[in-house]
Amino acid sequence: MRNFASSSRINNIISAAMSSKNATIRLRSVRSQLSNMVSCNQFNTARAVEAFSAAVHWAVWDYVKDHPHGRTLYRNFKRSRLVPGMAEDLAAQFKEEVGVQDQRPPRRFLRFLLGP
Repeated sequence: MRNFASSSRINNIISAAMSSKNATIRLRSVRSQLSNMVSCNQFNTARAVEAFSAAVHWAVWDYVKDHPHGRTLYRNFKRSRLVPGMAEDLAAQFKEEVGVQDQRPPRRFLRFLLGP
């Protein structure tokens, strides 16, 4: 079996998936949800990163699911661990566009680690 884990192939898959119509719709939906959170004073960067991460994962899965080696491609994509960095970049871009900082304090169970 061929090696589908090459870095350039994964990057090509990600860029093609993120330029698809489904990815655009998913990212628009995430931005809308985050805007609603900003208007309710509940915005949190960690939650934004999680939302963008899920959107990227779903966009890549939508792109590779009909490919003959789609499961292998998706598994290798997950192993590459490129999504957290992409999600952080997307969250930072959203924060810069909207001009917002975290509005919600950390969860109660993390306060002993993060402080009051």
